[in-house]
Amino acid sequence: MGIYYGERGDHVRQEKFYRQSAATNPGDGVALFNLALAKRKRGQLESAKEIVNESLHRERLGPTLTLAAQLAEAEKSHTERDRLLAEARRVMASVSALGEWELGWLKTAAQMSGDAELGKAADRELQKRKTDRGVIAVETGVLPEANKGAPGLSSG
Repeated sequence: MGIYYGERGDHVRQEKFYRQSAATNPGDGVALFNLALAKRKRGQLESAKEIVNESLHRERLGPTLTLAAQLAEAEKSHTERDRLLAEARRVMASVSALGEWELGWLKTAAQMSGDAELGKAADRELQKRKTDRGVIAVETGVLPEANKGAPGLSSG
């Protein structure tokens, strides 16, 4: 619902639903990731940073670490950016095991850290999956999966 209201420009309801989702899944940081991403896109960087840190306290996902690195870069904190990117790349080490959402963020982390080969590997994997199954990555957030078999891949 948060993604839906965000697409419609209703930021009050967007935040309400992301917060509700986060409250129902206290160990899952993805709803907060989505909220932080929405805040960053609206230029609310300080709020985005607070929310991304809240998400990282729940779980240290590669996409969340990459978003945190983007926020650190916006603050010109290059040491923090590099530390976060290194951790993100460690968390997302196995390209073939990542979901499309994670692969998109791996490409971002690779680009930010200047690792063209890693970015190409993520591109190849995304293209392979798109060809094999017709899957397209969602850029505005992560939708819940019907079967939450993979931890951290659902949100509200």
